[in-house]
Amino acid sequence: MSSLPTIVKPIELGIVVGDLATSVPFYRDLLGLAPERDITISAEIGERTGVAANGFSISRLTAPCGAVVKLLERQGLPSAPGQLHDEICARATQSFLTLVIDDLDGIIKKLQEAGVKARSDPAIVDVRPGMRLAFIVDPDGYPIELVEYSAN
Repeated sequence: MSSLPTIVKPIELGIVVGDLATSVPFYRDLLGLAPERDITISAEIGERTGVAANGFSISRLTAPCGAVVKLLERQGLPSAPGQLHDEICARATQSFLTLVIDDLDGIIKKLQEAGVKARSDPAIVDVRPGMRLAFIVDPDGYPIELVEYSAN
C-alpha cells in the first residue's frame, strides 16, 4: 500500500483577490472560465479553518478541461493584531496560474482590446519549437501564464 495520496480530480487553485466583483468578470469574460457557484463562509468557519477570521466569499469557476479556479475575497479586517499574518487569505507567495490554451493570438488580442497589458515582451514569446506563451496579470496583479502547445 502506497503512502502517497491519489489525486482523484483535476487540480483546484485558490487565488486570494481584493475584489470578487472585479476579478470574476476577468476570469469569466476574458479567460473563458465558467462560473460554477458562489459561496459565503461564516466568520466561525473562517476562523476554524485558518482561512480568514472574519469569514470570506468564494467564487468557483471551471475551465473546459475540468480544472477549478477558486477566487477568495476576505471579509472585514483581522480581529486581533498579528492575526492577519497567520490567515491563509493574507499570505502572499510567489506563484502563478498557468492556463494551457489553443488560440494564444486570439486570447491576447481580446485581452489587449480589454486594456490588459502583457507582462512578457513581446506579448507572445516563442519559447521553443511547439511552445509559445504570454504572461499577463489579473486585476489584483496576480500573474497568469498563457501557454499554447502545437505539434511540429
